[in-house]
Amino acid sequence: MVPLDNARYAINAANARWRSLYDTLYGGDMLPEPPTRQGTDIDPERAEAVVAWAADFLDRHLPLRGASHREITAWQVRDGRLVAHSARGTHTLVTPEAFRGWRGDPASPEVVLLRHHNLHIELCLDPRHPVGQRDTASWEVFEGLLDAFVTSLIALHDLNGLGRWRNSKTDSVYIVKPKMHGSEEVAFTCELFAAMEEALAMPRHTLKLGLMDEERRTALNLEACIHAARKRLIYINTGFLDRTGDEIHTNRLGGRVVRKVDMKKQTWIDAYEDWKTIINFPSSPSCRPEDRPTLKNLRTSSPRLRSVQPGQIADRRSETWLTLSALLSTKGVRIPWKEVSIMD
Repeated sequence: MVPLDNARYAINAANARWRSLYDTLYGGDMLPEPPTRQGTDIDPERAEAVVAWAADFLDRHLPLRGASHREITAWQVRDGRLVAHSARGTHTLVTPEAFRGWRGDPASPEVVLLRHHNLHIELCLDPRHPVGQRDTASWEVFEGLLDAFVTSLIALHDLNGLGRWRNSKTDSVYIVKPKMHGSEEVAFTCELFAAMEEALAMPRHTLKLGLMDEERRTALNLEACIHAARKRLIYINTGFLDRTGDEIHTNRLGGRVVRKVDMKKQTWIDAYEDWKTIINFPSSPSCRPEDRPTLKNLRTSSPRLRSVQPGQIADRRSETWLTLSALLSTKGVRIPWKEVSIMD
């Protein structure tokens, strides 16, 4: 009982029946070991134990068909029914009427309300909270990860010969990856592709990478990016708009920039395209050392580039990439060869 003329007391009393199970477990003595860290720092081992205990609690009182609450990665509300997602598929409550409501987007609710013995339980799904990050039900799947999995899954239709035509004579899948910033992100993409191949029982290096050189960090570290993707790389392409946008973003505190029609005439664009050619062309594994032309000889040795002026080695007007077939139209021209190939 509290005095009604004290608003704080009244609110606390009204909320007294609602308490965080995570907080109770973490700070109480229901778990065998007390927290090892004091203050505001979270003890990661105890936090993991709290999440596991709570999942077991839900398994006992609000079980799912075919899965444990430990396995759930997302919740959805479909046609008024609660659906849980795990790596093995979708699941529903053994007792569907235990689901009493939700808050937020039905496709990704913020709160799910459940009832057992007329007592209610709220599942608060917050991937930004340090505790929620440890519960797989609060995890978000980043777009790049989901895109890689769905794209690879779709490709199985072709790889298994289920279509009328085949996409690749070598049973490969060609995936263009834009917006990568530097060699570390390229290396991560290759690791992601390897994980997709393992998950879908594809032979290693089935997934091939088309690298979009359209971010400053990638352009300046292109050689390292090529090395990181050397076992999967099929081509390198440039993108004027994205590369320009990244340049503007990098220099946004420097003042106004030129208009789009004038941007293509800027010196840095020429340098960007020439740099790509200098790095990319000699690195091609299908280009023999004796066929590697110097940049000086490119204009005179290739019909495609004969009319191109210095500083315009790449065809930036149409934003196409240089192909070996176009550049190797004349043999006998050379480029100084590196002692150690970045493709090794």
